[in-house]
Amino acid sequence: MKIRKRFYYILILLLLAGLSTVIAQDGIGIKTSNPQATLDVNGNVIIREVPLNNASTKALM
Repeated sequence: MKIRKRFYYILILLLLAGLSTVIAQDGIGIKTSNPQATLDVNGNVIIREVPLNNASTKALM
């Protein structure tokens, strides 16, 4: 039981370290190594639904 608990602690620590690395980046690129925006996609994108819940939300459609 101790080994399993230790494994979960290590797993959580590694996940948090990976998440902090993603958050610290300037942007996330898909099929691009130099993202120019928060999310930069080089390819086709399908957006199924964009919930707009208030008037102050800005979206390009």
